Amino acid sequence: MGACASRGMTGVILDDHELFANGLRCLLDEILDFATLFVCSDPDSAASTIDRASADLIVTDFYIPGYCAETFLPELRRRAPNAVIAAVSATLDRADAERARALGATVFVPKSAPVDTLAQTLKDAIAGSQTADAADASPPLGELGLTPRQGDILVKVGAGLSTKEIARSLAVSPETVKTHLAQMFRACGVANRIELIRWARGRGVALA
Repeated sequence: MGACASRGMTGVILDDHELFANGLRCLLDEILDFATLFVCSDPDSAASTIDRASADLIVTDFYIPGYCAETFLPELRRRAPNAVIAAVSATLDRADAERARALGATVFVPKSAPVDTLAQTLKDAIAGSQTADAADASPPLGELGLTPRQGDILVKVGAGLSTKEIARSLAVSPETVKTHLAQMFRACGVANRIELIRWARGRGVALA
């Protein structure tokens, strides 16, 4: 992947998961040429950072514990009216993409999107040629017969998380995750996680 034509940019990554945020920072440093790239764990610190440094690109998680996207996304847009704001999320629901755009995001990218898709989406948005969210590459969950929660679990299964890890990340019990998985196996006509991932990919769902 070559460097973006925009050079010397200032970027802000907003995500409460340190591992993901630092991984994204390394990726963005590779695909785009930043003069400065900040990592923030909550919208308040991101807002303060944006006030100190004029941001060209903001990549923010759509779901941050203790904060409401309906509040913090418009605030980010108010503080950085000319910035490209990319909302990322573990969900695959197009309704989230529509909400993010309505709240001020430039684009919406599922965290399960391939690296090349994320890179191209951001480059296109910075160049002003972005016409669709990366989420548009995946079919609506309703068409696949999955609920939004099951879509969340599907993404995490695709990322290789265990039942306990999925439960912790979604703040539910392992038994709840197991129940959803059993329902998904029956609905999709598969016997295990590997078959579920193959089934989803065969229907156009972008998984890690």
